[in-house]
Amino acid sequence: MLLIRPHNAAVLPSPMLLRSYRLGWSFLCLVLYFFLRDLIPSKALVDATYIQNIAETAMDGEPTQGFATMSLLFSSIPFSFELVGFLNATLVYIIASSVRTFRGMVLLAIVLLPLILEDLPAPNKETLVLLAATLLWYASTRIRKEHVMTGIICAWYLVYGLFVRDYYLLILGAFVGILLLLRTPMMLRAIYPLLAIIGLIIVPSEILIRLGSVRDIENEIFFYGGSDVVRTCFLNPFPSDDGFHFVINYINAFIYLNVPFVHGFSEKEFILFAIILLCARLLYLGMTRFKGVQRLLPLLFLSHLVVLYIFEPDSGSYMRHFLSVLPYLLPALQWTEEQRIDQLTSAEAASSSNSPTFKAASKDLSS
Repeated sequence: MLLIRPHNAAVLPSPMLLRSYRLGWSFLCLVLYFFLRDLIPSKALVDATYIQNIAETAMDGEPTQGFATMSLLFSSIPFSFELVGFLNATLVYIIASSVRTFRGMVLLAIVLLPLILEDLPAPNKETLVLLAATLLWYASTRIRKEHVMTGIICAWYLVYGLFVRDYYLLILGAFVGILLLLRTPMMLRAIYPLLAIIGLIIVPSEILIRLGSVRDIENEIFFYGGSDVVRTCFLNPFPSDDGFHFVINYINAFIYLNVPFVHGFSEKEFILFAIILLCARLLYLGMTRFKGVQRLLPLLFLSHLVVLYIFEPDSGSYMRHFLSVLPYLLPALQWTEEQRIDQLTSAEAASSSNSPTFKAASKDLSS
């Protein structure tokens, strides 16, 4: 079996190896989903178990709209559990198809394994999010008009926000705000920070408390409710009762979620930090190298991050949520792969031109 392309000493993986790489990740996804569920973190199965219970039994209490919608969706589809398993494997295959170099294969592996373990263990909300993100990425490769793609994005986030996750309406608002900011002349962009300060001053404290207290409400259950404490969960340093405290809590969450070493120095922190650095690099490239339709997806990923810092309760939940929209970074990943291939082939061409055989052949031709 050939592992590298025989015509290229620059060590590019062969088509057979790339195909095996994609199929291997898909197979791993299927095996974990159907046969090795005991290896999946229990916290990653909480939402899926709740959705299944709503679909199969009459649970006490009124389920939230998002869980009720997802349970209705999955219960209305025959063999939904099996179909979701194969759908997950297909999505993993598509994502794995974005790399064409050994470096890309290693870097993508860093995010693929957590994606499979945390986002795709069972039918849940992340199943639908990852599917939609992949479809939006595919649409961005076919649609050339920016306003059409923007309309599709806004329509999807509006529907999903109204019926499943209401905070997706905040993400939609952040996305529209970022687009308006980028379309504003440079001389006028200084107005936006001023408007943000004024907004934090005049916004009713009830709204700030409702947004900023989500993290505390959820994590107080772990700290004081007798549940198993999630190692990376944290509380806001201040109640979000005014704009100043809201901003301090936001900055505190940004640090806690993006610098995992504040929780410890285990292998989990190093893996999470590597994932964050990789996604940050791809986000930067996507925002600076692309224009038009292709830049919409990195901006959408940024919009997710802007909102997640408001209420994410712990590092694991943070990683699970931003990895579910990983397809938004695939254009940047593919761009880096093309750049890497160009570097390798250029280095190979330069090496060949300086070889004694090449020089001897050139001398014979010239004579």
